[in-house]
Amino acid sequence: MLDLIKIRHDLHQIPETGWQEKETSEYLNNTITGLINGHKDI
Repeated sequence: MLDLIKIRHDLHQIPETGWQEKETSEYLNNTITGLINGHKDI
């Protein structure tokens, strides 16, 4: 089940500034890939 609150909290734990959001991009990429592949634990 998609837990938007967990995703929001996870994203706020990644302190990135200056348009250098490498960890944020990786997190979102993994989350979206998981949704596309049908993983239920996201």
